[in-house]
Amino acid sequence: MGKQDLTDRTKEWLKQAHYDLETAEAMQASGRYVYVVSVLLTRLESDRPPESVGRFIFRLSEASIPARYPDDLAKAQLEYSQAATAEIIEKAREAVTWIENQLSK
Repeated sequence: MGKQDLTDRTKEWLKQAHYDLETAEAMQASGRYVYVVSVLLTRLESDRPPESVGRFIFRLSEASIPARYPDDLAKAQLEYSQAATAEIIEKAREAVTWIENQLSK
């Protein structure tokens, strides 16, 4: 499927994925590290990703709700530091790029 063949649903997914990445970067820049995890969506509508991307998507999916509504905010703030969230954003960007590459084949 070429880029011109993308469905409206897929185009919307990509639009939201990029919006979420920008929001995560804004949250990180403002020091709201816990929310970086909760704004990155993990909708995957393409082929099975490479193992490292798949593990990251699973990890992000598992963390998104507890990060958004933590039982202990102070503990969540320690877990999602500036360095940790920078890595999460980078891996999320890699995952979205991988999905876009799959859709452009």
